[in-house]
Amino acid sequence: MHKATRISLPAAFAIAAAALLLGPRHPPEPAPETVALTARAFTFRPAGDYWQEARAIDAPARRERLQPGFEVMKYQVSQAEYARCVAEGDCLPLSEGDSPP
Repeated sequence: MHKATRISLPAAFAIAAAALLLGPRHPPEPAPETVALTARAFTFRPAGDYWQEARAIDAPARRERLQPGFEVMKYQVSQAEYARCVAEGDCLPLSEGDSPP
């Protein structure tokens, strides 16, 4: 005759909750591949609508300079793709105060 082990219902729920919370998780994906941009000056026109005397005009030209060590992701990722990656647990969410571009 076999003896049955009895555990209380709250203990069973506690064990199940611990298994769900501490269960197998895969680590976040490694950081995305980046490319270093050469430090240099460049001119660009900011996005937006610009008007003068009720006529559309070109945006004003701005000159900026890339600092040494500036890196960008090699492949673009849309906000929807990143949100899906976060939802699947493969990517980390944005830090507090960060906002998508």
